[in-house]
Amino acid sequence: MVEVQEWQQKTPARNEYDPSDPTYYIGASLSDYGGISAYGDESQPHLIDIGSAQGVMDDEEGKEVYRLENLFRASELTQIKSNCETSPDDLISQQFYKWQKERFQTLYLVAIVDQANAGTSSSFKIAKDINEFFDPVYKNSRLGVHTYDQEGNDIACTFEL
Repeated sequence: MVEVQEWQQKTPARNEYDPSDPTYYIGASLSDYGGISAYGDESQPHLIDIGSAQGVMDDEEGKEVYRLENLFRASELTQIKSNCETSPDDLISQQFYKWQKERFQTLYLVAIVDQANAGTSSSFKIAKDINEFFDPVYKNSRLGVHTYDQEGNDIACTFEL
């Protein structure tokens, strides 16, 4: 079970390093290797990012890095085909999913895992609308969502919903 250890601030705040960034965020630690951030306007979040990273000096296999199955039940997820997805076997993999659970609002997520020489990181971004991942207003919160194809060409992502 992943639980908040400590909130970094009590209320949503603007990006102090980029005054032109219109988004508000709030973040918390989840473990020694992971955290959660919510991005949106002053009144509500629009994107949630659950991420973790572990260097090879700590563990060559990255055992503490969050996996999809640590956060979501497979029975509640449907993978969405996209021209922006990459294989789970690639050094940087990206897949899109729809989360559905009875009596709950449908949510969309993108799962990104980066397996570099220095370590492994994962990021699970969650939104009510799949297009939210690509809204330029939230450019800081969508960092890591790749908009290129297998050959590295910048493209508009499409989805088979």
